[in-house]
Amino acid sequence: MEKSWFALYVRSRTERKVSAELSHQGIELYLPLQKVLKQWSDRKKWVEEPLFRSYIFVNIEQADYYRVLNVHGAVKYISFEGKAVAVPNQQIEAIRY
Repeated sequence: MEKSWFALYVRSRTERKVSAELSHQGIELYLPLQKVLKQWSDRKKWVEEPLFRSYIFVNIEQADYYRVLNVHGAVKYISFEGKAVAVPNQQIEAIRY
């Protein structure tokens, strides 16, 4: 079977937990991160935040479709007319570089 990239919507602020669990299960994924300077009342600090909040990209075969959704924190795939839409490889590569 051929693998395709899908955008997975996850619960707010659980991107890293979900990605860690999927990685533990052997699922290929991509969580784009960006460094942001956060300021508190007493200090500033560089932190890594997801580029797209509440989204993770997974590269899966059709057989892994429901296994990914069973991970705690995963909500749904981005879909059109009820079917999950594959993200073209070119778009994933454009985000990576």
